[in-house]
Amino acid sequence: ERAVSQSMMFFYCAGRRMRLGDACEEDLQALLKATAANAAGALSLGELGSFEVESYPLFHNGALVCLGWETT
Repeated sequence: ERAVSQSMMFFYCAGRRMRLGDACEEDLQALLKATAANAAGALSLGELGSFEVESYPLFHNGALVCLGWETT
């Protein structure tokens, strides 16, 4: 295993969290293990689609955005 970056900011889709339920913890742990990064982050609205019924957006439930940066 090798670290992608020493530090990473993660934005995890709230819809993904809702869809996976408790399994989202395993999802995040796998990501942390794969990157070996020090992590910080937040939930996001992730991928939004067209507005459909009664002006509610479609949630695609899959976005996971990672931003690596070097600290000095």
